[in-house]
Amino acid sequence: MPRFTVEENYGAKGVWEPQFESGDRVQIVDRQTLEEFREFWKYVARPTNEQLRFSGTNTTIKSVGFYHGGYIIYVLQDVPGAWLSPTIKPGQTATAVSFECPRDVK
Repeated sequence: MPRFTVEENYGAKGVWEPQFESGDRVQIVDRQTLEEFREFWKYVARPTNEQLRFSGTNTTIKSVGFYHGGYIIYVLQDVPGAWLSPTIKPGQTATAVSFECPRDVK
């Protein structure tokens, strides 16, 4: 069974329905997965050598677009290039830090 399929690039919800929206936090998959996807994928938005350096990076979706044929293309904040669904996954969101103030502080 292949690790990647062409259908993955249409989005988890179906054709023309992106998995992520602008402003969503995502994480770029690990380097090995990016390299494997680059070997498999022969069309638009193949991961470049420059993009491999960003594997594992947490970032935000800057914009979502569509390549003719329905491929969903993501542009990420502060990360170069275009990204397809198999190259990103839901990211970690910031967690609030709470602490108690000492009782003697006024």
